[in-house]
Amino acid sequence: MAISSSANIIVDPDGDLVLLLDPNVPKFPKSDSFSSVDAEATNAPNDDVSTELEMIRSLDGETSETSQNEPPPIYSDHILVSSKHMSLASPVFKAMLQGGFREAITLKTTGKLELPLPDDDPAAMKILIDMIHGRMKLIPAVINLELFTQLAILVDKYRCAEVVCPYHDIWKNTVQDWAFTSEDMARWLCVAWQFELDAEFRRASSWIEGQATCDLVTTMAKMKYNLPIPKQVTDKIEMYRLEGIRKAVKYLEDFIKMYQNLDNRCTATTIPEIEYKDPNQRDTYPYSSRSRSDTTQISFLNYDEVVSYRRDCDSMLLGSLTKSAIEHGLFPLPVSPYTSWSMIFLRHKIELLQASSLCSKLLKTSVVQHDVIDGLKTSVRAIMTLGLTLKDGKKLVSNT
Repeated sequence: MAISSSANIIVDPDGDLVLLLDPNVPKFPKSDSFSSVDAEATNAPNDDVSTELEMIRSLDGETSETSQNEPPPIYSDHILVSSKHMSLASPVFKAMLQGGFREAITLKTTGKLELPLPDDDPAAMKILIDMIHGRMKLIPAVINLELFTQLAILVDKYRCAEVVCPYHDIWKNTVQDWAFTSEDMARWLCVAWQFELDAEFRRASSWIEGQATCDLVTTMAKMKYNLPIPKQVTDKIEMYRLEGIRKAVKYLEDFIKMYQNLDNRCTATTIPEIEYKDPNQRDTYPYSSRSRSDTTQISFLNYDEVVSYRRDCDSMLLGSLTKSAIEHGLFPLPVSPYTSWSMIFLRHKIELLQASSLCSKLLKTSVVQHDVIDGLKTSVRAIMTLGLTLKDGKKLVSNT
């Protein structure tokens, strides 16, 4: 029987390889070893591609023996392709189909081969196959972020970036899915890493540093598939994310400690003297008074010395700030690993803080010396989330 009779999608009528995609039953448990692969390999090349191929076959769910209680998967797509085209485009396929592995032996002996690819996304794999076989009219000009991500995963898996190179710049301009969620930013980071998109990589890494509420590894673990982003890159982005939060928390902590110190921060040189036009108006603090006229009164706070007044002024500022921090969930201070906190959310909370001093209350005006809360907010605003650059990310990987 001709191999084409087993295919329902013909890419190359003269093809010798049928790729099986889209299994409609659950995958088998993953193999714990590569022993079955090793046993079937004859003169397999001992290089990185061969090692990678063995890992791919294991991850694709290939096991040494199918349980009698588990029916084999039924694949919806049987795609007839050229093994030569696939081998030319991908060193992984070349090792599989022209080396000493079982697949290569079967192909060489019988002149045909059915190759199951249960973990490959069907839509993305069909696009990749069309590209490899030069069927450019069938390549979509517009794709969504999910499909873009799946293509990036396949490009990494089969090491065939050159095949997709003419199209990734077109696709990046048509994808509208900048939804600004942690999952989508992780997808963009993967796409930008694989296709070397500088601006998109920095934009995604900057967003994660500033707005993600957990580390990138945790975000990726919640997804249905693994994103091929090097650990050195995810670790560096997480370091930047935590560093920004730590800086903001440290500014707030230092500000509170400054007013907990016994040294007076208030710089008043005299006890404020308040003039009231309404003789019935009274301050809540103890005072003595003398009449100046029928409609005007001078009130003096009952302090024996300026030092005690300064202490009370500082205490009022510290107390009002602490209460405001409690109200906005900032006290007790956030602690590492800052679960549920992001740099932007923390900055927003600090912007809401308010603090009052005795001087500002009594004088009914802003006191320059006590506007330190504005200094705190200014310092926090200055914390930048520039984002890891693609160039720096590549250096991290190449240096390890």
